[in-house]
Amino acid sequence: MDIEEKKKYRFLFLQRLYQKTDGNIHKGVYTYEIGQELNLDNEVTDNIVSFLKGEYLIEGKTRDRVLTITHRGVLEIEEAIEHPEKPTKHFLPINIISVQNMYGSSIQQGSPNAFQSNSYKNENTDSILLLVEEIKKAIDIIQIGKEEKDEALSELETIIAQSKSPKPKFIIINESLRTIKTLLEGVAVNAYTPIILEKINILLNQ
Repeated sequence: MDIEEKKKYRFLFLQRLYQKTDGNIHKGVYTYEIGQELNLDNEVTDNIVSFLKGEYLIEGKTRDRVLTITHRGVLEIEEAIEHPEKPTKHFLPINIISVQNMYGSSIQQGSPNAFQSNSYKNENTDSILLLVEEIKKAIDIIQIGKEEKDEALSELETIIAQSKSPKPKFIIINESLRTIKTLLEGVAVNAYTPIILEKINILLNQ
């Protein structure tokens, strides 16, 4: 893995930890759970964790391998999300990071020296809000645990808040949609579930 790849996955790892904990410095996530979601082997994951710990962006206990994001980590990710065109202390601007499967972003690699950033158009917020209502109805129909349901509803509230904002942050909307998609993919199959998943994919692929 070259330096560019290392920097990319360090950011993705921290971003994913932020997303899974909702920026709560007291909530822990299993180390390799994030690594597996990013398709990283354990050795690469351990190296990323060591770097982020060394920069005091995350904390963790070696014995149970549970990680928490630090206050510094929260500030770094939120700064990157709010100002995607600007670098942070540890990361390049996220709208020029070479990312092909970035959680919570539609940033894609164009050519070796040129990058392109795509996002929903503002007029699509109406479609997003309509999908939110459909997801709410689906959650009441399909078999989903209380914890997963609460998490999904929390993500929906985030989407609603961003969609109604004068300057919606679509990277955050993407994050929430991906989380909901993962939750729905993990529950018992219902006739309504594939329809919702397809609509989520359509928005994510725009």
